[in-house]
Amino acid sequence: MSDANVLIIWGMHRSGTSLLASWLAACGLDVGQELLGSGVGNERGHHEDIDFLQLHENILKDNRIRCGGLLRTEPLLVSAQRLAEMRDLVGTKAARGTQWGWKEPRTCLFHREYQTLLPDANHLLVFRDYRLVVDSLVRRRMKKREQRIGKKRGLKKLYYRSKASLWRLLSMPRAAERYLRAWVRYNENLLELAANAADGKLFVLDCSDFVAVSPMVRAWLCGAGFSISPEPAEAHVDRSMIAIAPRHEYRFSADLQKRADSILANMRDLAERSRQMAAKGA
Repeated sequence: MSDANVLIIWGMHRSGTSLLASWLAACGLDVGQELLGSGVGNERGHHEDIDFLQLHENILKDNRIRCGGLLRTEPLLVSAQRLAEMRDLVGTKAARGTQWGWKEPRTCLFHREYQTLLPDANHLLVFRDYRLVVDSLVRRRMKKREQRIGKKRGLKKLYYRSKASLWRLLSMPRAAERYLRAWVRYNENLLELAANAADGKLFVLDCSDFVAVSPMVRAWLCGAGFSISPEPAEAHVDRSMIAIAPRHEYRFSADLQKRADSILANMRDLAERSRQMAAKGA
């Protein structure tokens, strides 16, 4: 199969992958025929290919992992059957004969498999400061709790509200630590992917720079042979949903935060190299 016209959108949950997929779909990229719709914290839709989502969730279930791959992120066993399903899925997508790609954050857990299956694919990697990602995940979890509590009545509502208060006090710090571990795992995988990507096949951007960098992304894709229309990036940004600073402060273990800081610095270096590469090609 030819994979030169494939774009894989890589990024941790809550890092801007939906924003990128929405914009690229409007620019003319086929990001899937059946997409995951809106949800808590993602009211404009996830723009997530359900075929890849279901496959990845099945692999997580095979490994007895729940919570969408956020609370447990140890190395995963991908069976021969699931690997064949991966191969069949990308083959089916490629057979449509269009420029195509997909976004599904759990793809980051299978970076080696997809690089093997699609060695000539193009990789668009987006990252976000770990403090913002953790805060977004915690707030989304709290919002879901509040929605469930809102459906209760009488004493049940008081009971569940008191449980939610205890969770914020006692369990939220542990949840934040586990979310940071997931951020570290996802982004360490992406650094490995970046190290193995072929020249010219990788573009890395910080989610916070999306609007400013979007013309460079488009130029990079056009240079790679994609037909990408000049869709304004601003039209896909919901300013009310983008935080520039975390609303809560979290205390992380020193060693884990040190790893996260190092990864973030490396990601920013890669993003700067992508900008420089785009400037030279302009």
